[in-house]
Amino acid sequence: MKKITMLIVISSSILLLPAASINIGVDALSIDSLINSNLAIRGEVSASYDDIRISSYLGFYKSSDRDSIVNAVTTSLSFDYYPFERGGFYLGASLIDYTFLFGLDAPQEPSVFLTAIRTGYTFTLFKHLSLDFRASLFDSAISAMGISIKQLSQYRFSLIVSYRWDLEKNSYKEDASNKEAIAYENEN
Repeated sequence: MKKITMLIVISSSILLLPAASINIGVDALSIDSLINSNLAIRGEVSASYDDIRISSYLGFYKSSDRDSIVNAVTTSLSFDYYPFERGGFYLGASLIDYTFLFGLDAPQEPSVFLTAIRTGYTFTLFKHLSLDFRASLFDSAISAMGISIKQLSQYRFSLIVSYRWDLEKNSYKEDASNKEAIAYENEN
């Protein structure tokens, strides 16, 4: 578990270096778990390039059902492609999706590797705030094991509220002002 988590953290860090923008967000649909008996906390860090986004996801799920006590930690590395314009409709797939199950009723083999495809729409509210509506389809590995964590179903819906830091625009403005200064010096 530690090795896989470190692999995802390191690969995410490397992928963030040349990014045009970096997003950090939480899943707003997990707020309803605070009133239910099942707790779900989900967060995401992503790096966006022109029409590509690579995201790393971390989630914690706690089931308090009377019949079974199973908890889960999920982490993933996903790839999204915006076929039309940046900030709109996208299609995506998970490159790595790992779930570790623990608790009194956890299965003998607690590690589960999943595959997922997803689609969604990113809507920018303000300059740096965005909403990401997402529908994901996972393979049936967890439901086949008989695990009853509501948030780990085969179909998952998310509303990621994220804050964006634009890295490319700042460097572009600096380069543009430097080019203007050089052009002005060459004219005189």
